[in-house]
Amino acid sequence: MPKLKELHLGGTGRTGQIPADLWTLTALTRLRISANLLEGRIPAGVSALKDIQTIYFSFNDLTGPLPDEFKNLNQLSAFGVQQNLLTGTIPPLPNPSTCSLGKPSSKPALSLQH
Repeated sequence: MPKLKELHLGGTGRTGQIPADLWTLTALTRLRISANLLEGRIPAGVSALKDIQTIYFSFNDLTGPLPDEFKNLNQLSAFGVQQNLLTGTIPPLPNPSTCSLGKPSSKPALSLQH
């Protein structure tokens, strides 16, 4: 599935850590794995998704800081991680004008509420 563009696994009851295999899907533009029981850290391998535009990890039990590698996701325009157990600061984002803190809306957003 190297040409897969969108992967939606929200609310599928997935447990454990974010699967490392996701980072081999380098053509992904949209990734949604919200509303599961995922735990652990968001891996630095996320930087392999060079074309990613939207990522939603919301409503899981993810911990630790956001990886600094998010600064390498130049196409990222929407990002949701609310309702997790994340700590630390928000890494520099390549397109801060296309992301904002707050509730998702019709505009691209960076959601970090807890």
